[in-house]
Amino acid sequence: MSEETHNTTDRSPEVADATEELTAALDECEEKVDLLKRENRLLRDASRTFGALAERLNATLESERRTTGDRRTHPRQSGDRRQGASYAERTRG
Repeated sequence: MSEETHNTTDRSPEVADATEELTAALDECEEKVDLLKRENRLLRDASRTFGALAERLNATLESERRTTGDRRTHPRQSGDRRQGASYAERTRG
């Protein structure tokens, strides 16, 4: 038996173990890719739904402003709330 044949025979269980590990890792990767593709599809669908909702809300607001007037043309009674503490800071107890 040549040295090369001997090494291949000695490594056969190692090669089998490595092949098994790689096959398992590949299966995990394929499952993860499938999961990510499904999640991506769901996120895209959700973003389209959210976009449609935002468009309907915007159309409703525009329609309301046309019929009632834009209330933003009147100054705030309490002044510009953007000055000073943030809303979160003002509402802490």
